[in-house]
Amino acid sequence: MLFRSLSTMTHAQIAEMILLGGGGLVVIIGAVVLMGTFTRQLSHDLADLAGTARRLADEQLPQAMQRLRDGQEAGLTAETPAWPRTRSVEIDQAAAAIGRLQRTTISAASGESGLRTGLRQVFVSLARRNQSLLQRQLRLIDSLEQKASDPAALADLFSLDHLTTRMRRHAESLAI
Repeated sequence: MLFRSLSTMTHAQIAEMILLGGGGLVVIIGAVVLMGTFTRQLSHDLADLAGTARRLADEQLPQAMQRLRDGQEAGLTAETPAWPRTRSVEIDQAAAAIGRLQRTTISAASGESGLRTGLRQVFVSLARRNQSLLQRQLRLIDSLEQKASDPAALADLFSLDHLTTRMRRHAESLAI
C-alpha cells in the first residue's frame, strides 16, 4: 500500500516527506547526543561526589575520631571537605547533606569526648578526696596505736590500720 501511495505522489510531496523524515532523524540524533553528554557529566559528578564521600568516611572521620579519643581537637569542625561543584542541583544538595552529617558526627563525638573527660575528672577527684580522707584516718589510727595500752585494742587498731592502708592503695589505683 505504501508503494501504491508513493507512485501516486508528486515529486514535491515525496521531497517534503524526505525533508520531514530527515529533520525528525536530525532531532532524534541531537537528542541522543545531548542525552549522552548529560549522562557523562552526571556520571562524572556522581563519581566525584562518591570519591569525596569515600575519603571522608574511610580516612578523615576515623582520623578525627582517633584524635578525639586521644583528647585532641577533631580538626574537622570548621573544615569541610572540598565537595565538587556541579551543574546538578540534586548532587549539590546531596553533597551539602553529607557535609551536614559530617558536622553532626564531629559535634556528637566531641560532646561524647567532653563527657568522657569530665567523667574521668570526676573519678580522679573522688579518688583523691578518698585518699586524703584515708591519709587522715591513718594518722589518727597511728596516734591511737601509740596511746593504746590494752593488747586487744592494739590488735584491733592494727587490723584497722591494715584495712585503711589497703583502701588507700585501692584509691591510688583509681586515681591512676
